[in-house]
Order: sequence, then C-alpha cells, then structure tokens
Amino acid sequence: MQKNEIDIRFRNGIVFNVAIKGLSILLGLITVNIYLSYLGGSNYGLWITISSIASWAAMGDLGVGNGLRNELAKAYANNDTYKQQELISTAVSTLTKVSAAILILLSATSEVLIYFGILEHSVRGALYVTNIFMCINLVLGIFSSVAYSYQMSYYPSLSQLVYTGLQVFIVWLLVICGAKSNLLLFAIVNGASNMAAHGLLIFALRYKTKLMFHFRKVNPVYRKSIMGIGTQFFILQLCGLVLYSTDTVIIKGLFGNDQVTAYSIITKVFDTGDALFSILLISLWSAVTYQYSLKNFRWITDKIKGLLKIWVIYSAGVVFVAVFFNAIIRIWLRQNAIEYGFGIIGIFAIYSIAGRFGAIYGNVANGMGIIKLQLLMSVIEAVLNVPLSIFLATFCGMGIMGVKAATLVCNTGANIVIPIYISRLLRNKLKSNEGRDT
Repeated sequence: MQKNEIDIRFRNGIVFNVAIKGLSILLGLITVNIYLSYLGGSNYGLWITISSIASWAAMGDLGVGNGLRNELAKAYANNDTYKQQELISTAVSTLTKVSAAILILLSATSEVLIYFGILEHSVRGALYVTNIFMCINLVLGIFSSVAYSYQMSYYPSLSQLVYTGLQVFIVWLLVICGAKSNLLLFAIVNGASNMAAHGLLIFALRYKTKLMFHFRKVNPVYRKSIMGIGTQFFILQLCGLVLYSTDTVIIKGLFGNDQVTAYSIITKVFDTGDALFSILLISLWSAVTYQYSLKNFRWITDKIKGLLKIWVIYSAGVVFVAVFFNAIIRIWLRQNAIEYGFGIIGIFAIYSIAGRFGAIYGNVANGMGIIKLQLLMSVIEAVLNVPLSIFLATFCGMGIMGVKAATLVCNTGANIVIPIYISRLLRNKLKSNEGRDT
C-alpha cells in the first residue's frame, strides 16, 4: 500500500473517530444517571468494584493482542496476505487457551476477595457472570487489534458505541418498567451487549478485508513472533493493572462503597476529556509501526509536533473544567451531585494533563517496539503505587485524594524519561538518514 494512502487512512481514522467517540462520550455521560437510577449509589459502587476486578482479565492476555497488532501491521506494510491470515488465526487460537486459564485464576481471586470480606457474598453471582463474559470478550476483542493494524481504528470505536448503546437502552427499559436493582441481571446485560458488539466487528472486518479467519489453526513460528513482543506488553499490562485498576479496590477496602461512587464520578468527568484527546492517538500506534518499518522518521516526528500543539489546547480545557468542576457536576447529576474539594479536583486535573502528554510518547514507543524502557518505569510504578496510595490516603489523611495523588507521583518518572528518550532517538535517526542522503 502506498504511503500517501496510509496517511489518508490515518487522517480519515481521526475524523471518523471524532464523530463516533463524540457520540460515545455523550452516551457515556447519560449512562451514569441511568445506572445510578437503576442500581442506586451503593450498588453502583459495588458494580464499579466488580467491573474493575473483572477488567484484570483484559490485562491478562499475555500481550497477544498487542503483539499481534505490531506483527500484523508489519505484514500489512509488506503486503503479505498469507502471513496476515496466519497471524490472526494463531492469535485467536492462542488467546482462547489463555482465556480459559485466566477464568480459573480470576475465579480464585474473586473467592479470596469474598473470603476476606473485601466483597460481600451477595455479589458472587454477578462477579462470576462478569468474569465469564469478560474472558469470552477477551478472545473476541482480538479483532480490535486486527482493525488497528489495518488502520481501521474507527471500527473498534463503532463497536464500543454499539456496546454502550445496547446496554444503556436495556437498562433504561428496566428503569422505565420499574424493575428492582439487580446486580446479576445488570452483569448479564453488560456482558451480552459487549459480546453482540464484538460479533458485529468481526463480521464487518471479514466483509471489508476478505480475509478468512481460521480459529483453530496455529503457526508455531508466528506464535513465537507474537509472543516475543507480546510478553513484554503483557508485563506492561500487569504493571498497568496494579497502577490503574486497584484504586477502586483500595478505596472500597478503606472507605466503603459510597466513596467508590464519589471517586468514580470525578474519574468519569476527567476521563471524558482524556477520551476526547485519545481519539487523536487511536490510529497513531499502528501508523507509527508502519512508518517506522519504512524508516519514515520524519512522518513520526511531524505527527508528534502536531499532537503536542493540540495537547496545549487540551490542557487549557482541563484547567477550565477544573475551575468550574462543581458547577458542572450539579448540572450533570442534579440531585445526585457530590461536592468536591479543590485539592482532589486539582490532583485529577494535573494527572489528566500529564497523562495525555505521556500518552503521545507512549503510543509512539509502542509503535516503534521500544518496550524495555517502558517496562523498567512501569515496574517501579507498580511496586510503589499500592503502598503509597494507602500511606497518603490513611496516614497522611488525604482520603480518596491520596489514592489519585499516589498514581500521579508514580507516573511522573515515565512522563519525563520516555519523551526525552523518544525525542533523542528520532533526532539521531533523522540525522543518520540525512547523512546517507548527502
């Protein structure tokens, strides 16, 4: 495929993602009110905790999805159709076996959390249903990586919109019908909606690419290549799990369900801004892999510069939201509104600004296959996060603000070191290319 065609796909991907993600974000804002209306504040806090635990499964795919994403993008750049089909089939078959093992491990973890009283016995049914659906959707979700590799990043975005839309519609019907709060039923609706959306994604990809996906065929050579870089991504995922997915569990254990709800609401607001900016990054990873394999370093450098200009505008928007945060909450949640202090709002705002800056370089590093440096930084962050969260939240009396402050502190090193490394590497690559040209 020609370079300019890939560039067109990259730009089109951003345009389509802006439209689709915009709808998803608006729908996401509606979901909180609808879910709170159906579940109530306490059950909603429980659901946030359950879904956080189940999301561990998505982190535990041994890096198969990300390994496939890089290897498939390279095969796509070389126009090797046979290898593309073999890579996809191998990844699906491998991930099916991994998913079965994850379900066993996740079930054991759930029982430990119930045994020690971190979760109530009454949520066992909802927890297991969520775990099962999560593992099924983990396998089906491999096709999001396929779409990213083909520069069709808006396909997964559309699939996510369908998933959220189905879930919201069904829960809205339950509210209209006056159904009582039921976590088990809510878990079934959530998992089935996600499964249906993944099915539509697979159908669309087969129609668009004309590739045949053989779900039982495994090529040992390609499995090794996928797992080679995939294992490194897996370790990154585990570190990310500790860093990002333990917050609600820590808050649940220290302060109870109501504080989980308060934390999830402020997270939802700032995550909305993060999601808006992340639209620009959806296509970046695989596009960088493609361009880096062709030694088109100028393209990568130019894209970083362009994204940094947008990041400055985004940062100003985050500051604006922080200043008027409580007013926004009152308009959004009305009688369910919670008043937040300036300290926790400021921590979330700084985290959001710094996080999007780091995300630009993180996606570039992933696309270039620069994983070892990220691994080092992530391991340090993962080791520090939980004890620092508990220390700041309890011993320093910061409450839920301390949990977020700990994540911010842990992230600071990576947000400084990785951008410096990437900038120097690209600068050296460009000088080397210019020297050969002359």
